[in-house]
Amino acid sequence: MWTMALALLVLMMAQLVLMAKPLEKNNLCFCTCSGDEDMKIMPQDGLPQQDDDSAEDSAEEYVREKDNGNMARAHRLGEVFAGEVLREKGVYTLGLSETESLLMLKHRRILFAFVVDRTLDECSPNSLLAQAALNVFYDAIQKEAPEFYREMNASGAFSLYLLSARGENPAVHVGEDFAELCQVPDQPQIAQMAEHLYDYFVGFCRDALERIGYVS
Repeated sequence: MWTMALALLVLMMAQLVLMAKPLEKNNLCFCTCSGDEDMKIMPQDGLPQQDDDSAEDSAEEYVREKDNGNMARAHRLGEVFAGEVLREKGVYTLGLSETESLLMLKHRRILFAFVVDRTLDECSPNSLLAQAALNVFYDAIQKEAPEFYREMNASGAFSLYLLSARGENPAVHVGEDFAELCQVPDQPQIAQMAEHLYDYFVGFCRDALERIGYVS
């Protein structure tokens, strides 16, 4: 009974993550994994059904990660990344020029949020910790900046960036997507700026994840 209760708790937490993460058109959540596997698309209305053994394994994993402090670390990491999105002078303003429009500033924030999402999905020790961090990350943005959260969902940027990031020369193609989203596809300097931002954001997020000190 105790094990099954924990299993249900884990599944509920995972469902909350899906509700918190930005959803693209048609209510689909784009889920990535490391390596060269195909992109998976998961319906919003729920997770795949788990058998009893799988649910019990998930419950045991949750207890283990909670007891060793990793769940608390994941929550802290989500808070750190959300703080960078929410701060007026967050990392997304790196090299910000006075000539940049408000639209570009918004897409700087969205690009950083995308890199956070991708880094946590690919580089966290396991999916449970990735989901825990992402849940905190998106909950904080939705609570503190609801208008930006809605704009991020409606922009379609995550879909474009995801496809570009999984190909060759991801920074270059993400930069081109950024310029397109900012309605200046004919300005290569904007694409180059976004290319450098993408590379910097990736390094920033990976460093933060390493510093959080997950234990194995």
